[in-house]
Amino acid sequence: MWCSSWRLRAAPWFQRIFPPAKQDKVEALFERHGSAGMFLGRFLPGLRAPIFFTAGSMKVSYLKFICFDGFAALISVPFFVWLGHWLWVTFQDNIEELNRTLAMTHSFSRWIVVIAAVAAVGLWLWSKRAKKNT
Repeated sequence: MWCSSWRLRAAPWFQRIFPPAKQDKVEALFERHGSAGMFLGRFLPGLRAPIFFTAGSMKVSYLKFICFDGFAALISVPFFVWLGHWLWVTFQDNIEELNRTLAMTHSFSRWIVVIAAVAAVGLWLWSKRAKKNT
């Protein structure tokens, strides 16, 4: 099975869906974070399927995969069910208000991403400087 997964990964049609750069990125995630990569995979929309595929092609045990993904699902699924219910109860009579609120949420999300990116770069630079000084 391992050999056939590598043949599949080399197929041209598969590389259009899951390009080698993304394959390398997912493998690096597994190498750097180990099993936490499977847990994080459930929360990364563009990488969920590639992470799960890579877990299978790297022969991660089925029980280990189910445990990590199941634990992540215990967090994410109830949250999204609650969010859908809350949105329906709050905005069921006023879809226009829902659209305005979602637009505002997107704006806040962009700022959160920008702040997180700046913090991540700052932390990376700080750790790089700390390594040079030691």
